[in-house]
Amino acid sequence: MRHWLKSLDWENNLKGDILRKFTKGSVSENDFPSASESEFKNALQEIRNNLYELFPNMKNKDPFPYNKKTKKYDSLIKINE
Repeated sequence: MRHWLKSLDWENNLKGDILRKFTKGSVSENDFPSASESEFKNALQEIRNNLYELFPNMKNKDPFPYNKKTKKYDSLIKINE
């Protein structure tokens, strides 16, 4: 599993941190104070793009929709650590 995460560049960086946070629930930019808003959004988009490549049938569905009520991103995918 670790090799797979490393090949996607999801290990030991903001993308990995975002995925780990999703294991505990929703995620917001405020969960990562050391990252700028654009760094957070770029990392989240890169994860989406990787998922679309791995699972082409997801193309029409955002795996991490933004919830305006909670001001957080929810995961439609069950992510385990």
